[in-house]
Amino acid sequence: MSGDPDSQVTFIPRAERHKKIKKKKKRKRSYYLFVSLLVMVFTIILILSRTMIFDQTNQNGSFLAANLEDSTKTMIQKHTNNLDKRFQVKETEKEANEEEQKTDENADPPIESHEENEAQEEVESTENIEQTNTLTADFVLEHKVKKGETLYSITMLYYASGKYQKEVEAYNGITDPETEIMEGMILQIPDPHYKVVHKVNEGESLLSISQKYYGTEDYAGSLAQYNDIKNPNHLPYDTRIHIPNPSSLKKNVPITPSSSEKPTYKIVISKKSNQLTVYDGDRPVKSFSVGTGKDESKTPEGEFKIINKLEEPWYRAQDIPGGDPTNPLGSHWLGLSVPGTDGTTYGIHGTNDPSTIGKYVSLGCIRMNNSDVKWLYQNIPLETSVHITNQ
Repeated sequence: MSGDPDSQVTFIPRAERHKKIKKKKKRKRSYYLFVSLLVMVFTIILILSRTMIFDQTNQNGSFLAANLEDSTKTMIQKHTNNLDKRFQVKETEKEANEEEQKTDENADPPIESHEENEAQEEVESTENIEQTNTLTADFVLEHKVKKGETLYSITMLYYASGKYQKEVEAYNGITDPETEIMEGMILQIPDPHYKVVHKVNEGESLLSISQKYYGTEDYAGSLAQYNDIKNPNHLPYDTRIHIPNPSSLKKNVPITPSSSEKPTYKIVISKKSNQLTVYDGDRPVKSFSVGTGKDESKTPEGEFKIINKLEEPWYRAQDIPGGDPTNPLGSHWLGLSVPGTDGTTYGIHGTNDPSTIGKYVSLGCIRMNNSDVKWLYQNIPLETSVHITNQ
C-alpha cells in the first residue's frame, strides 16, 4: 500500500460486522411481525364487520349482499358490462352507418323494382287470363245474367256441377262473385257442357248424342221431344240438336216416331263382307260389323222377319242364364223367322267375345257387339224385313 493516509481503507473487525448484520435482521423481523399483526387485526375487523352486517340483515328479515367479495364481483361485473356496452354501441353504430350507406346507394332502385314487380304481375295476370281464354276454351257461350242469378246457379245451368265455378271465375276475371255478379252483365261460359247446340255428324243417332253429353243413352227419347224431332230414328247430317241441362229432361222416354213419320226399316246382311246395314226406305241409316257362320251353309240366306225380341236371353244349349258374362248370346236377341224354327234357333244377337266380330265363327246366327245389337233392339220394330245374302 502507499503511504497516503487518505487512500487507506478503513478496517472493520469481523465481530463488529456480525453485530451490524444481526441488528438489520432483527429490524426486518420486527417489521414483518408488525405487518403480520396489522393483517391479523384487519382480518379480525373484517370478520366482525361481516358478522354484524349478517346479524343486522337477519333482524330486518332481508338478504343483503354485505360482503366485500360480492361487492368486488359486482364492481367487476359492472365494469365488464360497461365495456361490453361500449363495444356493442360501437358495433351498432358501425352497422348502422354501413346500412345507411347501403340505403343511400340503393334508395331509388328498390322503389323502381317494386313498381316494376307490380307492373310485371299485372302483365302476367293479364297474360294468364288471355291465355286461359285462348287455350282452354274450344267454344265460348255468352250468358246474360238474370235477376236473382248467382255464379253458382249459372255454373250449375251450364255444367250441372258447382266444381266448374272457379273456371268461370278465372275466365271472366272475377275475384268476388258475391259483389261482382250483377243483373244484365255478360258472362263468357268456356266449353259449356249443356245449353249448347250440337250439329249431327255422319253416323250419329240420338242414342250416341245422349251418350256423348250425358254419359248414358237414357236421355235419347227426351232429346227427341225437347227438339221436336218427328222421326228419332232419322237424323239428317248437320241437324241442329239443342242440348239442355239434364235436370230438364226425363230418363227412358220411348223413342217412337209419330205415325206419319214412322220409317220403313229393312235390314240387309252381307255374308261376304260381314256387314249389317239398316235402311230407312232406300236410304242407309246405320251399318255394323258382324260375325257369321263358320262356312256358307251355316247362316241361312233369304228373306226373313224379326218375330221376337229378348233382353238378356237364356242360352238353352248350355243352360246359361241371361246376363251371365259367359253367355255367348250377349245382351240382346232378335229372332228370325227361318222356316222350321220358332225364332229361337237363328237370330241376331250380342256376344261375350268381341274379338269374333267380323269373322266367320258362328253356328249360323249373326253376332254383333252388345252396344250395336242394343241399338237394333231399341229401334228396329218387330216384323222388320231381314235380307241375308252372300253378296
